[in-house]
Amino acid sequence: MSTADVPILYHDPTSEPSRAVHWWAMEAGIPLKVKLTWLAEGAIRTPEFLKINPRHQVPALTHGDDFCLSEAHAIMLYLVELNGLTEKWIGRTPKERAITNMHLSWYHTNLRQKSTYDYFLPMFIAPYFHGTPQPSTEEQEKLRSKFKECYKQLADFLEGKKFLGGEGPLLADFLMLPELTSLDLDPQRKEYMPVAVLEYIERSRALPCSAKAHKTWDAFWPIIQAHVCNGAAKDDSWKVGTDADFSLP
Repeated sequence: MSTADVPILYHDPTSEPSRAVHWWAMEAGIPLKVKLTWLAEGAIRTPEFLKINPRHQVPALTHGDDFCLSEAHAIMLYLVELNGLTEKWIGRTPKERAITNMHLSWYHTNLRQKSTYDYFLPMFIAPYFHGTPQPSTEEQEKLRSKFKECYKQLADFLEGKKFLGGEGPLLADFLMLPELTSLDLDPQRKEYMPVAVLEYIERSRALPCSAKAHKTWDAFWPIIQAHVCNGAAKDDSWKVGTDADFSLP
């Protein structure tokens, strides 16, 4: 693939789906140009970005002059097919691919919705960026009770396996894991995450590109935690790097 043909990923490394695409592309050795698109700066609402994704979300991808794509799931499937990597990252047989697609579908209405939208955002992100109060202790317990079954199902998927695909990760692992690592900032997470899920997260940290993919988030989440939980001042020191620093390879 020539330099001119390399897709452009509009990426915020603090976004879970955006981090999923970028991390997986690093592990898969897929070349991408990256244009940093910081949610915290409102970059998703500029006229230039809205031409690429009028739904104002990252990640987004452009390839060539007239192709724009949004949604992490769709972007990852496009890059898999574009690079001839279906067997490696989705499965070798129709049954293996069906299981991966089941996990990808499950992710949207379970982990993404119940853990991130319903809990992580009102517990930590809205209080940090918008100053809204955290839910009451009673409401927090209700929110956690709603996703306990979600985590149990994920633990069941992982039974007897290191990753969803078995010994090594498949595409669905990379979509799910950033949702889980986002909760590194929650002091309560070991109380509600099953041991199998906690062990899964730790195994993922040993993957070759995990540390690089999570570098920005790992610098940011302690700042969020300190501000929301302890009233510490906000700090923008986490927001470093250029487009070239994040581009692949």
